Amino acid sequence: AELKDLWEQQAWKYNVFPLYDDVLKRSAKRTAQLFKGQTKFVYYFPGAMNIADTVAAPIKAVDHSMSTRLNLQGDERGVIVADGGVEGGFSWYIKNRRLHYDYRWIDGSFYRLRSGKLPKGDVTLRFDYKKLGPISGKGFLRVNDELVDEVSMPQVAFGKFSLSETFDVGVDTGTTVSGMLEHGQKFIGNLDQVEIELTAAKVSGAAVGRDL
Repeated sequence: AELKDLWEQQAWKYNVFPLYDDVLKRSAKRTAQLFKGQTKFVYYFPGAMNIADTVAAPIKAVDHSMSTRLNLQGDERGVIVADGGVEGGFSWYIKNRRLHYDYRWIDGSFYRLRSGKLPKGDVTLRFDYKKLGPISGKGFLRVNDELVDEVSMPQVAFGKFSLSETFDVGVDTGTTVSGMLEHGQKFIGNLDQVEIELTAAKVSGAAVGRDL
């Protein structure tokens, strides 16, 4: 009892109160304050790299899509978008003429999607995440609006992927999410931009776009 009283005295003294342990609500509040209702993000290559996870598009545990349009010649390879690394994160990339999406979370959860052989010419590539629970959902991989793969994702990140890894377009500047790619592998091809959209997120204020 004496220790409890002392703890409370010190807590009031050093502004510990109010105690608030709802991480999901706290994270959502911070995101709303930071992005103020923004739902569309456009990132360009080269240039959009080493972006801190905290200020990258807030896609964790919310409905979102990533898309890009490429003119494929058949020899493209490397990272389109990556965030995080071996501790947790995702990598969207082309290898052996196939589109891949790999996702890792801290407790060992790992999900992978893969397309068949990509066609040549103008191609639209897209990944969609549909939220089904507070930290669960389903991933969909599409080529020219055709569904080519899907996977259940029963546990996904709701906060940071990593304290040190960053968000990168056209390269992965940190550790890799899986062993499918070499460290730091850049995209080889005519990548110009990647669009990320929060497709059903609850946001406050007006929805605006921002180019990075």
